[in-house]
This record gives sequence, structure tokens and C-alpha cells, in this order.
Amino acid sequence: MEKYKRITDKRLQIGRFYEPKSKEERSELIDLSKQLSYENVYTRLAELETKIENGTLIELPCKVGDTVYQTDGVRIYQGKIGEIMFSKEHTIFVADIVCFDERAIGLGIFLTQAEAEKKVKELKDER
Repeated sequence: MEKYKRITDKRLQIGRFYEPKSKEERSELIDLSKQLSYENVYTRLAELETKIENGTLIELPCKVGDTVYQTDGVRIYQGKIGEIMFSKEHTIFVADIVCFDERAIGLGIFLTQAEAEKKVKELKDER
């Protein structure tokens, strides 16, 4: 993908009213809306749809800096994602406590502490 440049303004979301805080901000938003055209939006949407169809656009379950939780069935360990790598078949997440791929999420790796605690409770109940 070419260098990505966002063409929408996060402040302006469908279904939400946004009141600019200053005259400068109001002027900036008016200029932005003039720059946006149906052609630009259609082109960006077409690029994204092509990537989805080609399988080259992926949605990751977490990002660098997110906290993950690992359990051994007794204790819960907390760590931060420091790096994400891609192999031919899997996405590899490198945290300060463990390295794992997407298949481990929900088994021994969890994205919330509540999910990890629930798993520990399930494992204790099985014993």
C-alpha cells in the first residue's frame, strides 16, 4: 500500500454531532470537507476492498503496547506486546513474558484479565 494518509477526520463520525472548539478548527474542518470528494472516498474504499478480497488486509486481535495475560492454570502472568511478526502461515506476537501465535489466544493467552481469570476458574473446577 502506498504511504497511508487518512482521508477522514476522527472527530467527524456518522451519527455524531461535533462542535468545533475554535474558529480555526471550524475553518480547518471546512477546508477538509472541501478536499474530500466522493471520488477520493470511492477510491479509498476500492483499495480496501481489493486488499480484503486478495487476503492482504488483516485484522489483528491486539497491537504493540497492548497487555496480554498468560495462565498456566494456576497463576496469571501479565505482559505487554513488544513486537508483531508475520510468518508464511501465522502471526507471531512477542510479549515480554511469552511469544505466541494467534492460535494460543483463548487457550493459554488472553486479551483481558477477566478472560484469564475465567479460564483459571474453569481449570480449577475440572480438577
